[in-house]
Amino acid sequence: MCKDLFLNHRIKRTIALWITLCWLLGACGLTLSPPDFEATVQVAVQQTIAAPTPQGSPIAPTPTFEDALSVLQDKFATLCWVAYSPTHFDPDQGIYPSETEIREDLRVLHSAGFRGLTTYGAELVLQHVPRIARDLGFEGVIMGVWSPVSAEELTNAKQAAAYVDGYSIGNEGLFFGRYDFDTLKAAMDDVRATTQKPVATADVMSSYFDNADLRSLGDWIFPTAHPYWNGNKVPQAAATWTEQQFIALSELYIATPRLIVFKEVGLPTAGDPEVSEAGQAEYYRLLRATNVKFFYFEAFDQSWKTSQPVEPYWGVFRSDRSPKPVVDHICAKALLRLPLIVWQAVAVQ
Repeated sequence: MCKDLFLNHRIKRTIALWITLCWLLGACGLTLSPPDFEATVQVAVQQTIAAPTPQGSPIAPTPTFEDALSVLQDKFATLCWVAYSPTHFDPDQGIYPSETEIREDLRVLHSAGFRGLTTYGAELVLQHVPRIARDLGFEGVIMGVWSPVSAEELTNAKQAAAYVDGYSIGNEGLFFGRYDFDTLKAAMDDVRATTQKPVATADVMSSYFDNADLRSLGDWIFPTAHPYWNGNKVPQAAATWTEQQFIALSELYIATPRLIVFKEVGLPTAGDPEVSEAGQAEYYRLLRATNVKFFYFEAFDQSWKTSQPVEPYWGVFRSDRSPKPVVDHICAKALLRLPLIVWQAVAVQ
């Protein structure tokens, strides 16, 4: 059927070309006798039918899951990443930012040098963060799904696949009992199969040492690793603890290598007399001198987090988007395009 349609199109086009040629010859005072014209057209038609059908341009292969994982791994190595929750946001009160406010948040982060981000939820307006981030020039996006039992979040996440490099399903929910292992795994498998994008989950660092099932989950390993909650508040001690955790976790994957990236590391800047904005800046300076792969935690102070005095103060920006001292040195600024280990080493010279 398709071949017949293609041949009919070629015949019509050939006839049209000969009619045009005849008209041009007539305009120049030349003529072709009707028998000659008819015979010529018939010969052209037969030649057209006998000609081989062109094969057309090669179709680009559909990207595979392996392609997507390789791209994401490259981006983990070359981009500066941040964990992002919006300003003007209070999920406890059902307050969500506008798209305009999200866009302004992301402009601030992009100006600071961040080119990759991870989100935490996919409900309501949060489903649009990956699209907005791409519009503003972010090169890497990990889309978060807070609850693996939320049909809304899972549907929104899958629909955003064109803007997403990978997914983080759940956040510390096994540790705090918000969902069980089977539910989490089923959601991760569903998103991966539907989108052909890499999928991970994030849980508390200690759980990876205690739970072999958790260690088996994910196309990369994405723990939250907080020195503060493990008694390390001084920048040097905090950086040393973070590096030790990274090395110890890596040793668990020697037999089954898996890329490890810490989703959350940082120090709070207030709420405890032993922490400060200067201490936060020093902690990250020291951490960049190691081989730890990490996301800055977090983008903006979140005033709605009130479970502990320090909880509202983890941002590298304050809640009004004003920068803390660490922003002067974040992402090693001018060295953004160098491989991660290279720019970490140069940043502390």
